[in-house]
Amino acid sequence: RRSEQDKILKEALIQAQTFEADPVLVVSSAGWSHGIIGIVAARLLKTYHKPTFVIEELGDEAKGSARSYGDFSAAEAIRASDDLIIKGGGHKLAAGVTLPTKHIAAFRQRVNEYYKAQQLDHESQRQTLHPVEDAEVPLEAVTEAVVTQLATLEPFGNGNPQPVLLTKQAVVRYVRRMGAEGQHVKLTVHDGTTSVDAIAFSAPEHFFVEPGTMIDLWYQPELNEWQGRRSIQAKLLHLRTI
Repeated sequence: RRSEQDKILKEALIQAQTFEADPVLVVSSAGWSHGIIGIVAARLLKTYHKPTFVIEELGDEAKGSARSYGDFSAAEAIRASDDLIIKGGGHKLAAGVTLPTKHIAAFRQRVNEYYKAQQLDHESQRQTLHPVEDAEVPLEAVTEAVVTQLATLEPFGNGNPQPVLLTKQAVVRYVRRMGAEGQHVKLTVHDGTTSVDAIAFSAPEHFFVEPGTMIDLWYQPELNEWQGRRSIQAKLLHLRTI
């Protein structure tokens, strides 16, 4: 399943380049599993900072999954395309749609027209701004007990966002590119007392810093278990070089 997900994501990323100028991404293909396209839509949203529809073509009919953020409602965009689709619905941040395959191009045009009509030009900037931290802490303060305590706040989601931590003036000791295309990054950072691995998937280019660089990093702490050992790992959300 993971290899299939990676294959679909790679194909979707290539196709997305064709529509990079669109404020709403709509990509489609035959053979994209309906059980995976929602995950791929979320990944494209994170990569391009744009509302995204990923559609599986099934002969004459196609089924899609959408992910959005901010003030753009995926469900309302689908409703604005009512004359082009067979059915659709959901809510602001996630939705599904079924439509004739021949209408995909027209659907792409319609949802982009809907976006522009909403005058949401600020939306693409919102995702690229760094997150606001809930607390500034040294790395040594991020213990297993703290991560376990934060987990009691779950489930995280709209209205209950996962806490974000900020650690300042950490030195990058090690940088590793990961993934088939080198699109993911793992940094080992040290703030004078403690070292932690910080990982970002489909990372923006400025995350690939050189060893020895000093950074401020915004992250969400996680517990990583590997071969019977547990360690603190940081899900890297943003970094700023100093």
